[in-house]
Amino acid sequence: MVVLAFSVAGCKCKKDEVPAEPADDVRPVFSGDPKAVDPKVKAWCEGLHQAPAERRAACCSKGVSAHFADECTRVVSLAVEAKTVTMGDPSECLAALTAAHAGCEWVGPNDVDVPEVCQRVLVGRIAAGQRCRSTLECTAGLHCRGAGPTASGVCAPPGGEGMACELSVDVLSSYTRARARRTPECEGACQRHRCEAVVDGGACTLDAQCPRGQRCAGTCVAGERGSSGEACVPGGCDEGLRCVAGHCVAPLPSGAACTSDVECRGGCRAVDGGRVCGPAC
Repeated sequence: MVVLAFSVAGCKCKKDEVPAEPADDVRPVFSGDPKAVDPKVKAWCEGLHQAPAERRAACCSKGVSAHFADECTRVVSLAVEAKTVTMGDPSECLAALTAAHAGCEWVGPNDVDVPEVCQRVLVGRIAAGQRCRSTLECTAGLHCRGAGPTASGVCAPPGGEGMACELSVDVLSSYTRARARRTPECEGACQRHRCEAVVDGGACTLDAQCPRGQRCAGTCVAGERGSSGEACVPGGCDEGLRCVAGHCVAPLPSGAACTSDVECRGGCRAVDGGRVCGPAC
């Protein structure tokens, strides 16, 4: 089992922040084991964690590294059992994950993005003002304010300017590899653990600084993700593209000349006095 830990200094809470619940003993918010495990939960978590680890091990001719499939299964099962989330059919997500990890060309230091379809498998059921353990348990547009590995929170809208943010780990989001952009803590961006206002058309450096429906391309522009050739910041491109030198491009295949890992599907390796893309174990 992986133990997620954090420390909290004295709380100087604003009136709309949620203080941690007092407790005689500290224990994980997702504690214990589920009464039963739905096979589709197990299959989904294995697709998110175990299958990629096994593929990498096969490509690199080494043992399978530690992964989080079992903890993912336990935590998701507890949420489903508590009816704080509804789980849809993960088959499209699993097929997309299999395709993303096909062959060995992807092996390297770059993260393989979790396909967009995987972000819609869990649907939160907790309404605003109700206790929660994860943002994924909240209905659309809300986040679990004040939650952490050992503290529950309250489903609430993204925080405004000056609100505290990113003070702890969202356990369910971490194990299911949910994207922060889909589960925002702030109306704008979280900088140095405080929410900053959205830019709305002005200069920016992060997608999160822009209003919903916009992204950062030096300034905030329409569209949440950039298409091929469009200006971008890292993480701001359509699925299958990557932000390289400020523009959305497809990662280079094995054998292509390169100067850095970010340009390649796998890694940028030194070969015969030059550098080319290829699997990098």
